[in-house]
Amino acid sequence: MARCVTCGQVYYSKECPKCKGNAYEEYVAEHFRAQGYTVVEHGKLNGVADRSIDLILKKEREITLVQCKNYKLDTRHKINHEKIKAFVGETAFYLRDNPMYENYTLKLLYVVSNPVLEQSALRFINSHSEKIAYLHLPFNVASTTVQPQPEPSQIRKRPNAYAHNTRRQARVDVVLSRNNKNKEAFVIMLLIFGVIGILSYLGSQYLSHVKQLEMAKQQQVLENQHRLENERAMARQQAQKRKPAYQSRYVSPGTHYVPKTKTYSNAQVNNAPINKNPYRTLLEKEPQTKKSYTSTQTVRPQTKQYVKFSDNIKLKSTSRITTLSDNRLASNAPIYGTYSERLSVSTPVCGKREVRDIGLVNECYVETYGSDRLFFKKSWFNEFANYNQLKHKQIECDYSKKHGILHNCKIWNG
Repeated sequence: MARCVTCGQVYYSKECPKCKGNAYEEYVAEHFRAQGYTVVEHGKLNGVADRSIDLILKKEREITLVQCKNYKLDTRHKINHEKIKAFVGETAFYLRDNPMYENYTLKLLYVVSNPVLEQSALRFINSHSEKIAYLHLPFNVASTTVQPQPEPSQIRKRPNAYAHNTRRQARVDVVLSRNNKNKEAFVIMLLIFGVIGILSYLGSQYLSHVKQLEMAKQQQVLENQHRLENERAMARQQAQKRKPAYQSRYVSPGTHYVPKTKTYSNAQVNNAPINKNPYRTLLEKEPQTKKSYTSTQTVRPQTKQYVKFSDNIKLKSTSRITTLSDNRLASNAPIYGTYSERLSVSTPVCGKREVRDIGLVNECYVETYGSDRLFFKKSWFNEFANYNQLKHKQIECDYSKKHGILHNCKIWNG
């Protein structure tokens, strides 16, 4: 027969007021042990500092906090909703002071030996069924009746092995919970470092891919420039070959001018007036200037070659665009261009002479990855300086047929 931890007497003694509650707590503990729960008799271990928690049940990842009430059926002290609320509040304080139960599924259980709950308590429990549950577990008092106690001299004092084992089990549970918490923290840290490593690897791969694309674009631009230079050199060579033919066609050979002598017929001589003063005639004659002729050479004007726009700029028009011999564009409708990729230089260039000499309203320009220049007003400086940080933005410009450039550029939502 077990003994009371408060007074040391055998259950059921009327001299100890706590024997009745302790007996019921032990009965409920044995009931749940038989169902496979690990039971810690928290009320016996902590006394008045138990926070209204008599038993702590543990099964796998589930923790149940239990309060036991061994009231008589005809008792005047019925259990109302305020006592249930007080139990819920005490468990909240206990869980705050014991963070080791954060990783468990927590439940609250109110166990009574007789149906002494008022309707308000039952309504509160039913309305908060996700937090607290109610169990009616009858207690057979006859099985715990007191047998005749032996004389004090015949009682052999035994160590309270049950309380010692219970405390030891509680300490083991605390240590196990801490170990589990440390393991979970270690696993979480491994996952975090793994995600960081994966993200850093993907970021490095993306940066290397972007760098390769930029290098490919620059290589393409250099190839285009070399191709244009080769075409221009070939054009100059062909022009040098055609130069003698043009000279022979347009240059007139030097000739000597021989004035024609006028002949008169006899009738004209007979009808001519007689000049009585021949010396006067000689004086009236104007001196004839000798005409000289020099060889002339026709000089053809040199046409300015304009650089074609790269594939990064999309030229648009409502009509068909025709490319002239000097790479300028012609169309019977206005031509404009759009650019939606990143700029090669994030800072615009302003105040250069080559920009002012264009004669337009532009004061600055930016360069694209295709070495194209987009001219714009200085009032748009900040928008173009921050263009690489903008999202879903697009540049639109007007095309100048006279200069072969894109000017009056603006930024708008793409």
